[in-house]
Amino acid sequence: MRKLALVLLLASIASAFAEDQPKPPLKSPVRGYLVDMFCVRQRKSEGIKLGQDHTKMCLHMPNCIKSGYAVMTLDNQVLKFDEKGTQKTIKLLDKNDQQQGFVVQVSGKITGDEIQVSKIEFLKPDALGQ
Repeated sequence: MRKLALVLLLASIASAFAEDQPKPPLKSPVRGYLVDMFCVRQRKSEGIKLGQDHTKMCLHMPNCIKSGYAVMTLDNQVLKFDEKGTQKTIKLLDKNDQQQGFVVQVSGKITGDEIQVSKIEFLKPDALGQ
């Protein structure tokens, strides 16, 4: 019984340590879920589920548009779009009938945790291979 408890303790410590490790910098193009920064700030603890469940109705809310859009990768990294990227995204959303779980591929110059969007496209929901 002690061995099992020790193994579980070590596994939880290793897991916590792995989460604290810095993630490698992202390179363009980036694939992930379309999210808005308002919801990222409010609901980041939801992790990738935030991206999977994010709805078109939410993405169209004034506070969400005002905060700007971003791409959330499968490892929970978030790259905020520049203003032009947000405007391109609004136009694409208006033409899309999908209601949630928007998978995007975004190209552009990445500086820190922001991307100067040169191109954004919607992909099929299974494009992330989950």
